[in-house]
Amino acid sequence: MEFSGDIKESRDHAKQALKLMAAHGIPPTPKNYTIWYAYVTGSHHELNRVLDTLVDEEEAFTESRSDEIFSQFFGRLEEVEAIEKTGQRIEVALGELTKLVGVADDGATKYGETLENFAGELSKESPLEDLRLLVNSVMQETREMHEHNKLFASQLKQSSREIITLKKSLDTVRQESLTDALTGIANRKAFDMHLRNAVRDAMESGDPLSLLMVDIDFFKKFNDKYGHQVGDEVLHLVGRILERSVREGDTAARFGGEEFVTILPGTSHKDAMGLAERIRSTIATRKLHSRQSGEDYGTITLSIGVALYEPGEPVRQLIKRADTALYAAKEEGRNKVISAEE
Repeated sequence: MEFSGDIKESRDHAKQALKLMAAHGIPPTPKNYTIWYAYVTGSHHELNRVLDTLVDEEEAFTESRSDEIFSQFFGRLEEVEAIEKTGQRIEVALGELTKLVGVADDGATKYGETLENFAGELSKESPLEDLRLLVNSVMQETREMHEHNKLFASQLKQSSREIITLKKSLDTVRQESLTDALTGIANRKAFDMHLRNAVRDAMESGDPLSLLMVDIDFFKKFNDKYGHQVGDEVLHLVGRILERSVREGDTAARFGGEEFVTILPGTSHKDAMGLAERIRSTIATRKLHSRQSGEDYGTITLSIGVALYEPGEPVRQLIKRADTALYAAKEEGRNKVISAEE
């Protein structure tokens, strides 16, 4: 994300950001400053919506929440940097490998020329001493070629190992960039990517596509009562249950805060409603308690909105309809599953 403006405007934004952070008791760390500077510039409407919600609900701006927001809106910068660095290292390794192949090719060419010369001399009527010298020369070239090949094989093996290691590192960076650090399931960026692909496939195949929008009821009150650490464990639990409830090819993701989403390719509206009801029931009947102290946390419930993709509609519209159904479920008393089609 880039910020523009002259020096005076930047100073004004900086003062506003620091003032807001102080008013809400937020430590002026680099991450927090980046988040709130972007807020006062209004450069990202979705970020402003998230922060406004936190302020309105008087939710504590903890370090974990700061990390979550920074990762959601600015994490792309860190990901790109990591991928670029790994890519540069792969380029260097491939360059070294290319050099090795070139050197080996030169050595093979030289050895071939020596053998050709030897064959040419053998075709002549040469004195025995000259033949002995030729044989010795070929034997020396053969020994040198053998040693050269041993060195080349060793260097080639090392370069191959380095490239394999770098590829694994790059795969890890990519995977981490698509995973929510707290719950271990797909993050918002992965959700956006998978939903776009699912919509494209649904349009091509004509198969149904359903979307669940899930929210934990009264999560702020639960957090305030038992603390953010317990709240984080609840988020992790919900994420794990969602992931276990879907099939291979489906995607369960954390949308942000206490909201989750599930993409269900090839799933009819009826089946999606049935799955949503099973998820709601599973959570509602789950008794929560502390493993260490045995403290009883009671139960939590979910409100779920279900939307069936309508061919040709924008992705944003599909999300909006599922979100509208979710809020209808909340307005009707929570712990409910509501369909956008209703």
